[in-house]
Amino acid sequence: SAAPPAASPTAATQQTRRNRLELTSVPLALTCGWHGTECIVDPAASELPLLSSAITVVLDAEGDLLGMQKVGGAPLAALKQVQQCIAHARLHYKGATALLKHSMLEHSVGDESENGQ
Repeated sequence: SAAPPAASPTAATQQTRRNRLELTSVPLALTCGWHGTECIVDPAASELPLLSSAITVVLDAEGDLLGMQKVGGAPLAALKQVQQCIAHARLHYKGATALLKHSMLEHSVGDESENGQ
């Protein structure tokens, strides 16, 4: 039997548009780690092995917690550490998303005409 005809580029583009995830705001993930009692915000890869524990939190534009991940390391000592990381993420949200948007425009990621930008 013959193979089905290949999808045209237009059909593939239409399928991609139908499957896009519409976001109301840009989610921001921020990792915080602890070295002793010091909180290290957005640690570099070279700093990660020195941390006793680390968590990553994901926030939306309103500062609401969308997700949190902690893999390995020592248990967190207190809820205070989670709250501290969320507070840092809230402080960094506006600047980080501005950098992301600027970078996307510079590198022409996505189709700005579709996104209304």
